Amino acid sequence: MLSLDISVKRSILLSARFRFSPEVQPIREAATDRIVEQILLLNDGVAALGEGEIVEQAQAGAGNSLSLTLLAVRQSLARLISSNRVDSIRGAFQDSYRLSNLALVELKQIQNEAEDRFRRVVERLFRNAPCHATAYSAVFLECLSSIFASLGEAYVRVLKGESRIWELVGPATIADTIQKVAASRADIDVECLHSALNTFFVEENPDCAAIKWNLAQNYYLAKAIGLDPTGRLLSREVLRDAEFYLDTNVIIPALESRARHRHSVQALGTACRQLNIPLKVCQVSIDQLRNVTQYNVSILPKTAAQIPERTAAMVPSIFFRLYKEELDRVGTVDLDALFAPFFAPMDALRAEFGIELVDDQWFGNPVNRPEVERVARQLNDNLVARKRRPKGTNSALHDSSLALWILRERHAGNQNCWLITLDSSFSDSSWLPDASRPVAITLDALLQWLSPMVQDGNGAFESSYSDAVKYLLLPHENLFELRDFLIFAEMEWQCKELPAEDVEACVKYLKTTLPNIDPSTPSGRERLSHEVTKFFVDPGRKHKTEVARLETEKQELVTGYEQRLAEMAADGERRMLDEAEAKQKQIDALRTQAEAADRANNERILTLERRLNEKQEEDLKSKLRSSAIRRLVASVIIGLALLASVVFFINWFGKGDNLFQKAVGSWAIIALCIGVAIFVGELILGRDRLEALGWPFRKT
Repeated sequence: MLSLDISVKRSILLSARFRFSPEVQPIREAATDRIVEQILLLNDGVAALGEGEIVEQAQAGAGNSLSLTLLAVRQSLARLISSNRVDSIRGAFQDSYRLSNLALVELKQIQNEAEDRFRRVVERLFRNAPCHATAYSAVFLECLSSIFASLGEAYVRVLKGESRIWELVGPATIADTIQKVAASRADIDVECLHSALNTFFVEENPDCAAIKWNLAQNYYLAKAIGLDPTGRLLSREVLRDAEFYLDTNVIIPALESRARHRHSVQALGTACRQLNIPLKVCQVSIDQLRNVTQYNVSILPKTAAQIPERTAAMVPSIFFRLYKEELDRVGTVDLDALFAPFFAPMDALRAEFGIELVDDQWFGNPVNRPEVERVARQLNDNLVARKRRPKGTNSALHDSSLALWILRERHAGNQNCWLITLDSSFSDSSWLPDASRPVAITLDALLQWLSPMVQDGNGAFESSYSDAVKYLLLPHENLFELRDFLIFAEMEWQCKELPAEDVEACVKYLKTTLPNIDPSTPSGRERLSHEVTKFFVDPGRKHKTEVARLETEKQELVTGYEQRLAEMAADGERRMLDEAEAKQKQIDALRTQAEAADRANNERILTLERRLNEKQEEDLKSKLRSSAIRRLVASVIIGLALLASVVFFINWFGKGDNLFQKAVGSWAIIALCIGVAIFVGELILGRDRLEALGWPFRKT
């Protein structure tokens, strides 16, 4: 836990949320009771305080603007004693007071939760600080207290019609606060503190959102009590018969859930339902919404292609965001289908928020046209005097029509008729005739006004206020509009690939140099084209320096390659000779290996041929031998058959008594027969077969 002195604890306690019921107790009384309880808690809930001490500490805690009177403190103590929230201690001269045990336990828990929440935020925001995060806790909280005290006073003075919000708070508030707070703190890194405060107001963190809302509400209540002794701003009676007309810039987040002020519009709808306040929209605002939508449909394809990726995050237009998301998701966009809810919005507005449409003949009456045009010119003259960009003709006519309609309704008897807008220029009504107080109230100021009077169980006010205050305090020059990039499309420049810093700087340059130029006229476009060309030819532009850098790198690369080529040429011949010699050795070795391989192959071939011939001869002999045996058998059979024929013949025709005598007598015939058989057998066998049989009788 952080070690905190009484002033820091008091400030942290203002970042805690103290719930009360506006249905049970008047808001001013509940706020006074809350302040008294906080004062008693800061005295550790044990040390008893007198009535005068409570008044003094209230003044010290909220500055001189908190006129908490002794009577108000006495009445508050009486209420708290009756509800067992405070114990009274009798004294010799005066009574003193301290928290009851029940209230002390409850408020201690709230205090501990607030301190833990603040510690988490400080440690996260200052984790990269030069010294430990705790060194920045007190000065960081002092800056927050100063900023939200200014905001609280600004809301009260605007609601009372005493001032304009842009005169009290704006983009310079953070820097001015840091300069004032850090002047006596030489040990503080101002840049680190500035970065932490910007991050605190930018990031969507539940802890940061709770601290922002609770500080804003507590300081608003304190300032309302101090600056409005009548209690009018904290009375539900002030909203009796109220009517809220929505400006076009409020209708858009009411239609689209991804719009940046969506939470604020939802919180407004919740509050108005609880307070029975009707929400209305004029037909001229619906017509302007359609015109705005049609204008965005016409320029989106041209301008979106000119916005660098890094810059896209700084274009808050919901039309651009929806278009880009659909293009990234699908690749093509049907613009009419995508923006259909903006062309026919009333069914959705009526169903979700119960918004009523007002289409009075007064808006179209030609008699009122001159006055509307005159007030529109006065509005733009006022903006130029404040060094702000004047509105377009149609937008100025719309705003003047709404402002005059609000005045007309008030003159008709409804003093609680207000225009709800996101445009802070409406907080200044000096350009309106017969306007004793503002006709419009910004959405963030309205939420502060309504929040003490309604029940908020889901934290809708926290998230909505976090969005609203971010755009009130952070520099507007960091945000761009679609029309800022239209000139690039008209000039047919391809800016998407240019450095984002150059494109952003060029847009800011044109806004500063030619704030009132009309790009719709030929002379305006020519002037803008000239300034854009002059801007980008400046050698100090990033794309110019980038081109010069690339040219330098290119030249360095070319020079390096040339040096390498020269070095390679110097020793190239030697390396080529070495390589050629090595290659020749490799070729000779390969040739020797090839010749040895050829010889070995030839020897193997000869051996195989010899073996093949031997095999063929052996096979031939085997075949001849088999054939010889078959023919020999055939020859023997033929010879025996011939011999048998001769014997048979001799037996019949030979001389002698028996076969033997006949054979002996015919030996010549038998011998001839045998000789013929042998001769025929030799012819049948042939010479090759006889050799295959290995017989010794051969012809030479």
